[in-house]
Amino acid sequence: MIQETILKEMENTEINVIKKSSVKGLERKNPNGPITAKYSSEDKDDSIQVDTVLWAIGRVPNIEDLNLEKNGIRLSEKGYIVCDEY
Repeated sequence: MIQETILKEMENTEINVIKKSSVKGLERKNPNGPITAKYSSEDKDDSIQVDTVLWAIGRVPNIEDLNLEKNGIRLSEKGYIVCDEY
């Protein structure tokens, strides 16, 4: 829910979000100039010129030593803490 809300707000403020892509390269020819981001998305290579890059990658839980299940906290099959939609 948080992800969807933030994504919607970013898109409403004309922030270009390119999901499910792999960055192939970033290039800036001068310190104050635009950044050219080369990427691959859905088997298609493309590039875009931007002034800022926000690079978000997946994360995994770091909870091995917390004994959460022993303390009654349910975990999903992937090891995430099970919670409601909020």
